[in-house]
Amino acid sequence: PLAGIVSALRRTETDWLMVVPCDTSYLPPDLVSRLFQAGTQRNADIVVPKSGSGDHFHQHWVCALMHKRVYPQTLTAFVKGERKISRWIQSQNWTSVSFADPADFANFNTLETLNEPD
Repeated sequence: PLAGIVSALRRTETDWLMVVPCDTSYLPPDLVSRLFQAGTQRNADIVVPKSGSGDHFHQHWVCALMHKRVYPQTLTAFVKGERKISRWIQSQNWTSVSFADPADFANFNTLETLNEPD
């Protein structure tokens, strides 16, 4: 995923780039607007959603809104061999936004999992 992010950041024509995994089908409709609001209010370069509550939450690292100004550091990290998205994001100026329902970020890797009842 980091190689794709490097490529997308290099080519983006907007200040912000939203990346999401292709197997996450039920993202919240207000995802981008909430991440953008948090990013601008907190002057963050990357904003990721998290779900859960209290001490039991999960950061959704590959679902992130990022400012194009992280491109140079991202390229450098990739060239140096970094491949772990969570570690790369945590090395940046980042923040997160809470979402109540972890099911919004569920991965569906097969047709069977997509068709499973809630």
